[in-house]
Amino acid sequence: MKKIREACRSGGVPFEEWVKGREGPAPWERVAALYRVLAHVSPSPVVELNRAVAVAMAGDPARAAACA
Repeated sequence: MKKIREACRSGGVPFEEWVKGREGPAPWERVAALYRVLAHVSPSPVVELNRAVAVAMAGDPARAAACA
C-alpha cells in the first residue's frame, strides 16, 4: 500500500482522491501515467499489462501494443 501511495503522489494525484468513488468516465491518461510510475516503483508483468490497457482506453491502442 505504501508503494501505491508513493506512486500516486509521484503521479500528482493524492491517494485519497484516487480511491474515492468517481462519477463520469475514468481519467485514463492519468491512470496510464500512474501505472508508468508504478512500473518504476514496483515492476511486474501485471503492472505492464494494466498500463497497456489504460493507454488503450486513453485512446492510443498502437502505443498500448508497444507497452505490452
